[in-house]
Amino acid sequence: MVLIRYAELKDPGSFREVDAFLPGFPPDLRRKISAYKFAKDAQLCLYGKLLIRQIAGEMGYPGDILPQIRYSTYSRPYVADGPADFNTSHSGSIVAVAMSSKGRLGIDIEAIRAVELSDFKGYFPEAEFAEITASADPLRSFYKQWTRKEALMKADGRGMHLELSKIEIEGNEGRIGAARWFLTPLHFGNNYSAHLATAWQPAATEIQIAKSEFHP
Repeated sequence: MVLIRYAELKDPGSFREVDAFLPGFPPDLRRKISAYKFAKDAQLCLYGKLLIRQIAGEMGYPGDILPQIRYSTYSRPYVADGPADFNTSHSGSIVAVAMSSKGRLGIDIEAIRAVELSDFKGYFPEAEFAEITASADPLRSFYKQWTRKEALMKADGRGMHLELSKIEIEGNEGRIGAARWFLTPLHFGNNYSAHLATAWQPAATEIQIAKSEFHP
């Protein structure tokens, strides 16, 4: 089972929700969130942690998972000896968290905005970039491939330390070196592109997505 929960910022310009929720967070997280200059960034971080806490509770994790979070050499969050792997992504006004006890995973979501595709040519193999630009909707094709690669990088754990152009994708499978991953498209509305990468091939019924609401 993969549980995916997401939340949408209600008032990105206000610190009101941040101030209301912070007292219930561990001291190190309070300091981290309080250090953000802009309310939107603070809210994105806050909602991500609230979602992690919520899903862990749904999966039966005893107590509060937040104080147990550690970070790898590549800054990937994890819980030592924890019962599940999790990953967070945010873009635009949406934050999403995926968690599963079945194996490693990565999630990436991107708000679809106009970009100059030529600026990203070096991130893709030549044939792959040609396929993107020749498609009926090059912008959506770009974001589709970008979120697939980002999800794979996050599942791998090395993130941007990997070269996007070295990641191989064929159909719904991705390879990073000898490691094989499976890709599933996720839907958060027409203005977003998103993918999930997993170390196993999940059945459609295995992925449960729901929107969460948080009230101070």
